[in-house]
Amino acid sequence: MASVEDSWFQSAKQGRDDDLKELVPQIKDVNKTDSMGNTALIYAAAGGHHQSVQVLLQSKATVNHQNRAGETAVHKAAWKGSVETVKSLVDAGADLTLKNSQGQTAKAVAKNAQTAELLDPPTAKLWEDSEDEDKSSDEEDE
Repeated sequence: MASVEDSWFQSAKQGRDDDLKELVPQIKDVNKTDSMGNTALIYAAAGGHHQSVQVLLQSKATVNHQNRAGETAVHKAAWKGSVETVKSLVDAGADLTLKNSQGQTAKAVAKNAQTAELLDPPTAKLWEDSEDEDKSSDEEDE
């Protein structure tokens, strides 16, 4: 029978967000790392599992944790080309200046231009500002 920790990492790798929700109360540390220094958030981001990333962020997963290769969840999501996951990680405060052991930021490893654009700190800030403007105009419409 698999341990709670094994199930935790497998659920993150496979994007089983319902299983992650069930395991949160059982896991002692949502930021638990494996032998490579990966957290469940890093695995979920690497798989492009946006809903699992959301569950983990809501469970207080550390967004800027770096594994042994210096990679963060946003590095993995960028490499995967997962736009929604990158947006969620940026919204959660991902540090876009962190570099992996090869000296690369998440933007440098981005799979596509759309993802890379989200990882440009000035663009990321503009994107956040435009969302704030959208929210305020929505409120004015009500």
